[in-house]
Amino acid sequence: MESTDVVQAQLRPEAYPDRPAAVSMQQTHISWLFFTRDLVYKVKKPVHFGFLDFTSLDARRHFCEEEARLNRRLAPDVYLGVRAVTAANGEIRLGAAGTSSTTPSRCAGGPRAGCSPPSWRPER
Repeated sequence: MESTDVVQAQLRPEAYPDRPAAVSMQQTHISWLFFTRDLVYKVKKPVHFGFLDFTSLDARRHFCEEEARLNRRLAPDVYLGVRAVTAANGEIRLGAAGTSSTTPSRCAGGPRAGCSPPSWRPER
């Protein structure tokens, strides 16, 4: 499964177990961030910059788990854990049964967590 497939899938609300009304995305040099109304999912990009190597699925999973573990110590209400992005029957979903393709960190979102995208608007 290609990274572009994962990104396109994660932009679809039906890929999420809670079926948000909308999903938006922002990116950094090492991550894609997918914003729903209440949650943010941070997916590590498969990149190598010398100072970090996220080219393997195992490395991305490990560093997502470490990020969540370390940050939960100071922000347990924000860093909620890690969920797998899986593929099964041609569908890419978050937290479903299937073959794991990546592992995003799952964080509380919205303005109360201080991690909203610039275009964030509450759902009506």
